[in-house]
Amino acid sequence: MPHRLLQIMLSATLTFGALALSLGCSAEPRPKVSGWEAFGAQISEGQPLSLTELLSDPEQYNGKTVLLEAPIAECCQNKGCWMTFELEEQSVRVKFLDYGFFVPLDSAGHTARLEGVFAIRDIPADEARHYLEDAGHLEEAAAISEPQRGFEIIANGVLLTSES
Repeated sequence: MPHRLLQIMLSATLTFGALALSLGCSAEPRPKVSGWEAFGAQISEGQPLSLTELLSDPEQYNGKTVLLEAPIAECCQNKGCWMTFELEEQSVRVKFLDYGFFVPLDSAGHTARLEGVFAIRDIPADEARHYLEDAGHLEEAAAISEPQRGFEIIANGVLLTSES
């Protein structure tokens, strides 16, 4: 009987391991797509918005799926689990659907094309501090004591240029 239990446990471990690998929870890119490295799900073709277009009237896009292309300003230095785009005093934070994939830690400076749902939201103070700490901005993080109004995209797929 113990032998059968061991077989069941081994089978379950292998099954869950294969499932985890198939979900692609890493910064490993898929094959290049016309000069881009692909992460997450395949994104739609078409003319992407620029950051200027998105931020000129963000309410128009709130809650909608957008296709956006912009240079990456910062990337999470712990896991690559978020990145930001910046335009003047405004920024857009990009996170990845269901924490299902990450981008390389050296993504800042590269151009990204992504598809995801854009939202205007209040970011809790502890979450805002966490993002700043991940980016190495410890003094700025310590100064946050209230929720921060911000722009966010939950991306289902990202393409990155291979050179910054």
